[in-house]
Amino acid sequence: MFAKSVADELGTSASATAAAKKKADRQAAEQRKADLELLESKRQQRKLDFLLTQTELYAHFMATKITPGESSESKLQPGVNEILNKLEEYPVLNSESVTKAADRLGMEENDIFDVTSAKEKALCKVQKAVLSDRDKIKEFSQPSVTPESIKKEEVKPPEMFKGELKHYQLNGLSWLLSLFDQGINGILADEMGLGKTIQTIAFLSSLVENYGLWGPFLIITPASTLHNWTQEFARFTPALRLIPYWGGPQERKVLRKFWSNDPHRGIGTKGAEFHVVVTSYQVVLQDAKFINKTPWSYLVLDEAHAIKNISSLRWNILLSFKCRNRLLLTGTPIQNTMQELWALLHFIMPSLFDSHDEFSAWFSKDIESRAASESGATGGSMTSSWSTSKLNEEQLSRLHMILKPFMLRRVKAQVQHEIAQK
Repeated sequence: MFAKSVADELGTSASATAAAKKKADRQAAEQRKADLELLESKRQQRKLDFLLTQTELYAHFMATKITPGESSESKLQPGVNEILNKLEEYPVLNSESVTKAADRLGMEENDIFDVTSAKEKALCKVQKAVLSDRDKIKEFSQPSVTPESIKKEEVKPPEMFKGELKHYQLNGLSWLLSLFDQGINGILADEMGLGKTIQTIAFLSSLVENYGLWGPFLIITPASTLHNWTQEFARFTPALRLIPYWGGPQERKVLRKFWSNDPHRGIGTKGAEFHVVVTSYQVVLQDAKFINKTPWSYLVLDEAHAIKNISSLRWNILLSFKCRNRLLLTGTPIQNTMQELWALLHFIMPSLFDSHDEFSAWFSKDIESRAASESGATGGSMTSSWSTSKLNEEQLSRLHMILKPFMLRRVKAQVQHEIAQK
């Protein structure tokens, strides 16, 4: 009996020890998972900080027209260090929790995100992009002096524009002219009904009147709005010669007879045979080889969400067009996937956001990790990827900040008092 009692006690003790060990192992695994998720969250936010720093630096150099030199020289330029030092700021996470999580995992702060390295990488990449874009602009005929009225932001509708602009539309015109002066592409993302078309026509008219830049301007739009664009040009800027480039193959062949790139025929001048070409996305696919022979001063894409598919033929053709500047018009500036964000960033800043593979690889680990966690919690399978994974509200807000220097968006609620005025 005694021996059996001892055996029972030993068995119970062993079971308790095994159960305790199993519980401890489970708690340790759960803690490790929580620590990894916390650090990945920090890394994700730091990466968004890095993108924001890149775009701020790019906008700063383009706006000041200061030529970036070596990294050490550029850091001494006014405003540069202030932008870079934003990477020193910690993300909105509990600092003590992050430190403890890193300690438990045996990691250093630099293992999570090397701030010094990130600063150097951001500055180097922006320097190359700015120099590349300035060289590209030099290939086009460009004004050497910015009109004083634009410098002082005393922007008025151009005299050749036969219409009136509301105050918010004048602000839009001023913003577009500022982008042009800096050599920056942009996205006019006003809500539908606020007059993106009329602001664009007023802007192109201002380039003619203030800079003597008579195109050529290429407007690409859905087929459903082709006639609206031509009617608005005829109504507001009859002085601009416009080619409505659509119809059947033979009709387009006839239209191309008026479409000469011969410099002796004054392309880009008042006496040119054409100043504006309006066409559709479908025609662009069919006649890209003809359209791309012209060095366009401005490429304007209406309903620009049509370019978000980076694997499409349309995307690649539009990217190949030779143009000084690009202007995207859309009522839906950012959706909620990283792929669509990259599509916009690459289209307006191709020299800065030049590698889709690098961008996707950089973010895929974070998003796939989150997707795996979510699928594990629900018992489902992980089908999400970096390109299609939905982002949370905080991430979306930061992505909007990344595009802020290059995007203008107003909604009807903001300008309702102007819309109601007659």
